[in-house]
Amino acid sequence: MRTDSGECSIFRRFSAKFSTLFRSSPFGFTLVELLVVIAIIGVLIALLLPAVQAAREAARRMQCSNKMKQLALASHNYHDSFNCMPAGSVSARTGETGGAGNMDTCLTTFCSIWGITLLPYLEQISAYGMYNPQIDMSNNDATNYPPGQNKELASMRMAIYECPSDSNAGTLTRPNTELFSTSDGGGYTPFDQYQSSYRAVAGANTDANFWWDRVGHVNRPTLRGIYHNVNSGFSQVASFESFVSITDGTSNTIAFVERHSPKNPKDAADIYRATYWASVPRNNTYTMSSRSGTLKSHDWSYCYDTMTDSDANRKQTCSRSAGAYHTGGINAALADASVRFVSDTINIGTGWSSATSTYNLGIWGKCIGIMDGEMASLP
Repeated sequence: MRTDSGECSIFRRFSAKFSTLFRSSPFGFTLVELLVVIAIIGVLIALLLPAVQAAREAARRMQCSNKMKQLALASHNYHDSFNCMPAGSVSARTGETGGAGNMDTCLTTFCSIWGITLLPYLEQISAYGMYNPQIDMSNNDATNYPPGQNKELASMRMAIYECPSDSNAGTLTRPNTELFSTSDGGGYTPFDQYQSSYRAVAGANTDANFWWDRVGHVNRPTLRGIYHNVNSGFSQVASFESFVSITDGTSNTIAFVERHSPKNPKDAADIYRATYWASVPRNNTYTMSSRSGTLKSHDWSYCYDTMTDSDANRKQTCSRSAGAYHTGGINAALADASVRFVSDTINIGTGWSSATSTYNLGIWGKCIGIMDGEMASLP
């Protein structure tokens, strides 16, 4: 007769040994082991986080570069249609000879600016259809024209003009500049606009002024950029530009630059000295001068604190210069529609010398003018 006593005995011995093993080697971690694991995970995160952030910024910079390329290509398509490049702004006034702010009268006697002109070539035909060149952007003449026409367009947000790295782009603010100011006495009711990130290059200047289109600049026509003002008293010598007039070469001439809003301005008013795609020209065009050559205007503390000029001049410089929140430099779109990343340490020259009546705008300035005869390539 068979019994299972042998098998049961073996099972009992195995169970006893297993129970002893289980009791002497409990599952789980001690507090020290947990702390070590947490520390290792923290170190790994600390090592990986900068790499992740760098990858994200690289993606944002690429998006920004692609948008700037679209602006340059849109200008090419405009040239194909009209055999000229769009103007930075077009003033409706003719025969003017005085007044330092004439280039900004395009709000009271408005024709167009580059941001509006390019809309049909940026797949924004419906938005462009809102534009009426016969009235100013604020449209206070509600008697003869539909209320809000043009003003509604100027108040629209245009993502194509916004760089993803610019944290203030797309922010609705009231420009604190020129004819949009509540204290200008120009008869405007100030209105909010969406901040943008890109400026078209109007030219270079050898003195302390910030606009190629101002008085005296017609004596330096070779320093004009592609997107200067047309038809004002100060720039009647310069009409719409074309590829033929860019004698320095389209691959050596800068068409668009980045100008992101400052992240740490000295006072609240300077926050709104930003870039606005449908505002006055000095809010969306760029003139390089001896006082606006820095490419770090986005860092207001750096721009302001490293200068030795007066408070007013330092603020003017930081509010008119180029700058972007990319590490180490800014994007610049050339007239040939290529986009280059330019180091913020590029040579910007020494400006105007009253002793020798000469000027030095560096490599950056040489790439601004369309026919200064000093061809230079961006490094």
